[in-house]
This record gives sequence, structure tokens and C-alpha cells, in this order.
Amino acid sequence: MTRALLLVDLQEAFLDSAELEPARGELLETVGRLLAGFRERDESVFHIRTVVARDERGMPHWPPEHAAALREDGPGAAPPPGLREQPGERVFHKRFYGAFGNPALEPALREAGAERLVLAGTHHHACVRETALEAYERGFEVIVAADATAAYDPLHAAATRLWMEPRAARYADAEEIGTGPVEPAGAAAVPAHLDACAAAASAARSTARPEDVRAALARAAEALSEPSAADQLARLITAESGKPIALAGRELERTRRLLDLAAAIELPPTVLTPEGRSRRRPLGTVALLTPHNNPLAIAAGKLGPALAFGNAVLWKPHPMGAKVAAALAALLARSGLPDGLLAIVEGGAATGVATLSHPGVDAATVTGSSAAGWAAQLICAGRRIPLQAELGGNNGAIVWSDCDLTEAAGAIAPAAFGAAGQRCTATRRVIVEAGAESELLEQLRVVCAEELVQGSPQDPRTTIGPLVDEAAAERARRLLRRTAAGGHEILELDTATTEDASVDDADAAFLAPTVVCCSDPAAEIVQRESFAPILVLEPARDFEHALRLLNGVREGLVASLFSPDAQRRNEFLERAEAGVLKLDRATADVGVETPFGGWKQSGIGPPEHGVGNLEFYTRLQAIYG
Repeated sequence: MTRALLLVDLQEAFLDSAELEPARGELLETVGRLLAGFRERDESVFHIRTVVARDERGMPHWPPEHAAALREDGPGAAPPPGLREQPGERVFHKRFYGAFGNPALEPALREAGAERLVLAGTHHHACVRETALEAYERGFEVIVAADATAAYDPLHAAATRLWMEPRAARYADAEEIGTGPVEPAGAAAVPAHLDACAAAASAARSTARPEDVRAALARAAEALSEPSAADQLARLITAESGKPIALAGRELERTRRLLDLAAAIELPPTVLTPEGRSRRRPLGTVALLTPHNNPLAIAAGKLGPALAFGNAVLWKPHPMGAKVAAALAALLARSGLPDGLLAIVEGGAATGVATLSHPGVDAATVTGSSAAGWAAQLICAGRRIPLQAELGGNNGAIVWSDCDLTEAAGAIAPAAFGAAGQRCTATRRVIVEAGAESELLEQLRVVCAEELVQGSPQDPRTTIGPLVDEAAAERARRLLRRTAAGGHEILELDTATTEDASVDDADAAFLAPTVVCCSDPAAEIVQRESFAPILVLEPARDFEHALRLLNGVREGLVASLFSPDAQRRNEFLERAEAGVLKLDRATADVGVETPFGGWKQSGIGPPEHGVGNLEFYTRLQAIYG
């Protein structure tokens, strides 16, 4: 089927937004690769641009300066240099949202023989959406390049995809579009056994005895204390996700503790008042969506209390953690968990959407990306069911010159680079008092060279393994290349090495521990979570400036301070905008009994663990009479 690429509103006026998601640099790189592929295959390319004529005011809701910027010779009308049209590529101007508002576009597409249109550009929830619907109305098949399409309003962008994908457009990443045919739009495939799992869960809830569930959780925790079982699961984690075996072992111990704590959970007693009584009741069937980086511990922290409080669980693990999920489910079954209370639903993003949307699901708990959080929030809001979500963190640590910089570096380096930075609690940014940067950097070099080992994840000495796959590593490398192009200093740190734990240079999933020195708080490397072994050093003029830098990102999961000064510590505790605060500790790692949840865009709903378990996995019911 003949394809054509439509680049929609890739103009400076629409790209100049700090809220753009994906960020401008990432978007332009992805669009550039998509465009280059179409040109190499000699496929048609059409440039769609919003242009305001001199006698027009543009869209009525625009401020005058925006309309002026989009006049044909205005500063905002032009595309970035790398996306300008080449000979043979046609440009079509439009005034409002949809590209087909220009009546010359459809005949040009028909003349080119285009039957399938690939859309990329801005803004996903407005002009791209309207163009997709107009194309669908005219009989074209539509593919939206998901990672080459941006919006400043991610909630409405997520709503656009959720509504359009089963109807008018197929979504695919640029790489998928470039490497092969993409199926047309249609209803997403729902796992055949999802209905059966939901029905079995509902039935099991009504018959399972709480004491049997708690006993099964206790036996599973006890089984994980046996070296052979723990070693087998740790090796499975390493094989599936590339997590270093030593860190996988620590995850197993954390899993054991979480299940052990869940085994002691009971619904609290009824509370009597002069007017009546109140009690806590389970939610029903809870959907779990979990990531690849901690495939057992994150799941155990959710399913343990969910089951113990009387709920059933439908668990949709990340595809790179599906084998680990199956192993834990089998262990719980062997431990006596009643049939039907826990079911695994395997699949990707479409399966996640289907699981959250299923009428048999009464609540959802999600750990994932910001994009996953927007989608989950929309689905759960539409169904009016409770949602708990942990959505990552661009975590910052303030390091002041009055602290022991050697100790600070010793805590920060493994928190930033361990597990290849693939932890939501990893230290991403260090806000360091101006003048202390060089000494702190030198101490970080020493820690990496003497204490951290990058190498084979199967080697027990390894602390920094590969990223989860080559695509994740390449995304991080592209981010670093964009950062270097912006003039920021990038330093790779050497790690301790052994003959058996060496890094194969041919393995593209490895990325060396990297420090970026950046004094621009608006830079992409500062504002966007890398989820890689990358640490940003930001100098602070004074403590007020340090707090502004710390809080100057969208996320608010964990923040820390290294300083013995009582006044600074108190000010940090009063003003740091994060759900978890640490003193003289790095951001990575949290306890199993203390509530864990993020502020701002890092979290939705009650926190995980501790008192958060009762708050989320049960609901209050008042009784009169």
C-alpha cells in the first residue's frame, strides 16, 4: 500500500514550549529519522504548516503576538532547519486545525497514489487529531507516529490516543513504521482469558478465607528465605531484565519482607460512634500494572496487601518481567493461595488498557512512565474507580560544602549509577554549592573507580549492568548527544573492573556512568528523567537557589540533603516538594513499612506501603441501625 508522510505544524511557534511532550530535542530527532527513512525509500512527503495571511487574525483564541509569529514571513512560521522541505516535497498551508482545510491537499495525495497516511508533528490533541479524523473521513488509512507526535497537554494527548486508536488511527513508533508494514486501525486485541480471569477473581473473593490467604503469603515469604528458591528467582530476574545478580538478590530479600509484612495484615475492627458504626471493606478486584526494573518487589508490595485485605488481583506485568511474574504466581499457588485470587494477564500497552478498562476491575495500582500514568488516570476517571500510581522521579540531592563530600559521593554514586540508573528512586540531579563542584566530581570519580563495577549482570561483583535493551541505551545516548550539542560538559567515569566482569564493547545496551555539568535549569537533561546511569551536576549560588533548582522539575518523588547545618535541614524539610525526604542519604532505596509515594507528577492517589496500604486497598463503609 502506497504511503505518504504528513508533517503537521513542525514550526517554531509550536515547538517553543517547555511543556512539550516529548521534549523538543527528542521530538525533532525522532521526526528527523522518520523523515530520512521516507526520503531514502522515495516515498511521498507533505509539509503541513499553519500560516496566517496579513489580512487575517489567525484562530480567534490566539493572542495577537502568536498570530503575528505565524505570518508567512513571521519568526514562528518556519520549520527548524533539519525539517525544511526538499525538492519534490510539497508544502500546504492551513489556517485552522485540520490539514484538509486546504482543499488542494486531497487531490495532491490522490495524485501521488497515497492510500495510507503517516502523521507526525504538533499538537497531538489538536491539529494532528483533526487531520487524522479528516483523513479517515476521506477513506485514507491513518497511522500516527506516536513518538514523533508531541503535545503541550499530555492528558488530552492520552485521551486522543485512547479514543482514536480503536476507531480512526493506528499508533506505532517511528522505528516500527520504518522497518515494516503497520496494521490499520481496529479494536485492540484483548487477551482471550481476561474475561475468565475477572470472573474467577470475583468468585474467589466470595469464598476465600482471610486466614488462608495470610497463611499462603507467610509460606511464600518463608520459601523465599530458602537459598535455592531465592537463587533461582534472582537468576530469572537477571536473565529477563539484565539486572545485576547481586541487586536481584537484594530484590528477593525485599520481596520476602514485603510478603511477610502482608501476611500480618488484617482488616481493622469496626468503629462505633453514637450515631452508628463504620468499617473498612476490600475494594474487589484490583488490577496491577508493574515495570521491568523491579519485577518482583514492586509487585509484592502491591499484591501482598491487596490480597491480605480481601481483594483479588489481575496482574499485568511488563513483558520483560512476565517470566518472573509467572514464577511468583506459581510460588504463591504452591503456598496455598486460593485458586482464582491471582491471575496474570500478559501483553503490552494494549493489554494494560484492556485490563484497566475491564468492567470486572474495581481499582488499579500502576507503576510506570508518565505517559502510562496519564492513560491510567483517564481510564480510571472514566470508570470512577480508585487509582494509585507511582510515575517515576527526577530526584535531586542538595550537597552543601559543609558536609563530608567524600561520604556524600560515596552515597550518591551507587544511587545514581547502580542498576544502570534504572530505578525510580535513583539520584538524577545533584545541586551542589558553587565552588564545591570540582571536589565533589573528583570524589565521584574515586567512588566509581574503586567501588562500582560495570560488567556482566551474572557476575556477583557487578553493580552496573546493561540497560534493559539496546533501544533504552540508544535513547540515553541520543539525549547525551543533544546535551553536548547544547554546550554542556559531559564526563564519562571509569569504574572498577575485573577480568570476569568486563563490558563487551559490542554490547550496545551498556552505557558508561556519565556526569553532565549543567547550569541551565531549563535544559532537557535537567527537566527530563533519563532512566539511565546519567547524573546532572547543577551549581547553586546560595541555599535559596538550591531549593529552587531542587523543586524546579515536574516530578517530586524523592529529595535529599547533605548538610549538618540545622537551619538548612529545617528549611529543606519545610520546602522540598517530594513525597520522600532524606537527610545525609542518597535518594535511592526506601523502606518496606514507610509510606512511599510521589508529589506533583510523580504520583496519584495514596502512597504505597505502610498506612498507604489500608488507605488504598480498602474503603470505608458507614452503617446505621
